[in-house]
Amino acid sequence: MNIPAPALSLTPTLSDSWEQYGLRVMSGEQRGIGAAILRTALRAASPLYALAMRARNALLFITFALTACASQADKQLKAVKSARSVLAEWALVEDQAAGGRAQAIYTDQMRELARDELKTDASELAQQPDAAHLLQQLRSGSPDATALKQADSALAPLEKRLEAS
Repeated sequence: MNIPAPALSLTPTLSDSWEQYGLRVMSGEQRGIGAAILRTALRAASPLYALAMRARNALLFITFALTACASQADKQLKAVKSARSVLAEWALVEDQAAGGRAQAIYTDQMRELARDELKTDASELAQQPDAAHLLQQLRSGSPDATALKQADSALAPLEKRLEAS
């Protein structure tokens, strides 16, 4: 059996939980001066609460946007480092093949693996058109060790710029 709360009470009765009391106050089911004062206070605080939630949401949006930008730069940096590593390995294979120190099957397999990896790296570097174009050119041609080393050197400034950002 619920005992009705006194008219001036701001607190719920002992048998009520705070949540139930709050729901009854906000719905208008709870009557009395205490409930009326609480509803008035909630109405007055509502714009401040809404403003605080808008500010929180704006900060969350900015945080997520900055995180997305940072992760894009991180992906690009990883792709440039990967491409430079692949180019160095491929150049070494081409040096070995030119000197007759690598079998044709091994050389062909390494070229194919390098082209596949450069395809992935080029797709990650879509927002760096010069680098992506360079990697696509290397994939479609038959570069020698010198061309691969030059391409590696051409990517070095981009890597430094991405590391600095």
